[in-house]
Amino acid sequence: MHKHSLLFIAKTFIDLDSLLQYLFSYLLLLICDSNSIMKTILILLLFAHKSFYYNYKGTKNKMLYVLEE
Repeated sequence: MHKHSLLFIAKTFIDLDSLLQYLFSYLLLLICDSNSIMKTILILLLFAHKSFYYNYKGTKNKMLYVLEE
């Protein structure tokens, strides 16, 4: 029981982490809205970061799966 509740908390924090990533990215886009070159660079960085982040998240979930075993 205790082990499962800890895993639930860990999974919740992973999801919260991804939500914070989106909010931070959106904030950066709002700040750089006036500069179109900067905005383009940020969008490219965001896409690169998102693909990296999903790979990282998948690794983290695999680690959690190992912990559940």
